[in-house]
Amino acid sequence: MTYREAFFRLVEQRLVLEELYSVIAVVNSVDEDTRTCVVTEVEGAALINVKLQALNSSSSGLVQIPTVGSYVIVSFLSPTDSFVSCYTDVDKILIDTDLVQFNGGDNGGLINIEDLVTKINNVEADINNLKSVFSSWVPVLQDGGTALKTASSTWSVAQLTLTQDSDIEDNKITH
Repeated sequence: MTYREAFFRLVEQRLVLEELYSVIAVVNSVDEDTRTCVVTEVEGAALINVKLQALNSSSSGLVQIPTVGSYVIVSFLSPTDSFVSCYTDVDKILIDTDLVQFNGGDNGGLINIEDLVTKINNVEADINNLKSVFSSWVPVLQDGGTALKTASSTWSVAQLTLTQDSDIEDNKITH
């Protein structure tokens, strides 16, 4: 390579580097399937097909879905290739993997809240039934507890099922 070729290659690389810049924009719409969004620069220019992750239409990896109307910073790899580099508000985070792990995953899976609430409601209902047994029980003098045993017999035969981790755990997300 001659000095002239080396000089022009350096100048060319410098020009490419000068094309890298970022702008502040407002999110107009989001396409989760293609993992892109449409934004409007604060100065008013619309930008389409702004990437939300490295590969458009990828079904794996992690992608943040920005809130429509929120501000983002859009960075440019070239005049026609841009991506969202910072978010002010995120609606959701899509994670397409078999397992998501936070902080080493030693604490097990996250709780499925509906299943947990059902289990708690069952315990609360059982305690309320026991309270009803005691509030309606009338002590009988010298019966040796027979009246209490009779009053509590329907409550005591209905045993609660012990909860297992698998009943309430989402083992695809561990922390």
